[in-house]
Amino acid sequence: MQLKTFDQALEYVYSFIPTGTKKLYSGKKGLARTKFLLRELGNPQDKLKIVHIAGTSGKGSTAYLISILLKALGFRVGLHISPHLVDIRERVQIDNRMISKPKFLKYLNQLVPAIEKTTESEYGQPTYAEVLTSLAFYSLQQEGTDYAVIETNLGGLLDMTNTVSNPSKLCIITRMGFDHVKILGHRLADIATQKAGIIKPGNRVVSLYQLPQTNQVIEDQCQMTHSPLTWVKPSVTFSKVRVSADSTVFNYELPNYRSTQKITWKNLKLGLIGAHQAENASLALTALIDLAKKDNFQILEQLIRGVLNKASWPGRFEQMKLHGKTLIMDSAHNPQKMSSLIKTLKQVYPDTKPTFLVSFKHDKNFAKMLEMIAPKASKIYLTSFFTSTYDWNHLSAKTDQMQRVLDRLNFKAIEILPESKTAFVKALIETENILVVTGSIYFLSEIYPLLTSSQLTVSSSQKKSDPELRTVNR
Repeated sequence: MQLKTFDQALEYVYSFIPTGTKKLYSGKKGLARTKFLLRELGNPQDKLKIVHIAGTSGKGSTAYLISILLKALGFRVGLHISPHLVDIRERVQIDNRMISKPKFLKYLNQLVPAIEKTTESEYGQPTYAEVLTSLAFYSLQQEGTDYAVIETNLGGLLDMTNTVSNPSKLCIITRMGFDHVKILGHRLADIATQKAGIIKPGNRVVSLYQLPQTNQVIEDQCQMTHSPLTWVKPSVTFSKVRVSADSTVFNYELPNYRSTQKITWKNLKLGLIGAHQAENASLALTALIDLAKKDNFQILEQLIRGVLNKASWPGRFEQMKLHGKTLIMDSAHNPQKMSSLIKTLKQVYPDTKPTFLVSFKHDKNFAKMLEMIAPKASKIYLTSFFTSTYDWNHLSAKTDQMQRVLDRLNFKAIEILPESKTAFVKALIETENILVVTGSIYFLSEIYPLLTSSQLTVSSSQKKSDPELRTVNR
């Protein structure tokens, strides 16, 4: 089988998307299947210097920050994140640029025989995520990257990225909380066990210092695998965090790190907004220092300051001006992330109640998130996503379910518009000052093409009851 165009490649990859909820998570079988597939490719994952990141919140931001820091120091850096916002090639990046369509097509074609052999094996057909993870490992190895920064898809222990046996791997554990509880467990200790499952014998570990029950799991796993552990501690490693509309400023300190001189960097200015981004940046900085110590390269403070200052990551309290309104795009999709978003809104816009446009995956704790949103909102538009796409139609929570939650909260300023693009335009027209679009990265993926692929124009004389979207190709 030979795929001839990028569109054919997309059709091929989409054909592996599971069609039912029982197929969304394959557990042990999925991990074994991915290992089989990667063996057929020559185990590219074990030929890479891997930075492997697990956690509930902050994985994507931490991965991004590590990659831009390494790139600034002159390294060729691969990055695998999931899910993507707009373009599937976001999952395979070299030096923070998506691989080209011809290369995506080329490497996928080279995977096809291994995919077919896997399908014919006892493990059966790989899933969409397993194919893309294997493609990422293979592409990053073929591209000769110096480092590959890999974000887990779900959990860690049984995640399809957990196929790296190289003991030189550096593991990062970000903030943990309740998400995917039906799969990962209903206790924080259970969730931590899954996340800590990426830690293999001889790995080095950098972890955010959190609650006693999660910290103990990390310590036990490190002790069992003889993996040196470095904690990133709030108020110790990072402190004096100040959040404004255009930056997050904090102090970073790492004392006597593995016989190195104490590092103290005051008033680091980060382009990502929110106190939670200070902890993500501190994880990234500690990871960078670990790599510098192991691989014997120098870190220049002024270079680090410049990179952090310019950091910009889509969908993370991303602010833009559109027709005189402030638009904030944030991919918060669990209570922990939503709490960070609301906290940041209160810090940046303390005297303003924004308009919210929200949609959630059906299996998320959207009731808890709406409870957080309602006190800060002037109005909430409820919508849905994936009404026409390759992905699972059942992913979006029903608007009437969300409405019942808001009714229970006695929140009256609600409008329901099931089609997401229509909802976005109407919300933008009617918003007085700030519009916050949030609830799911999949939801944002439906809105982003309006902002990135075309110019949104709204007539000033347009009636609020009759929204219209007109696009002009750039």
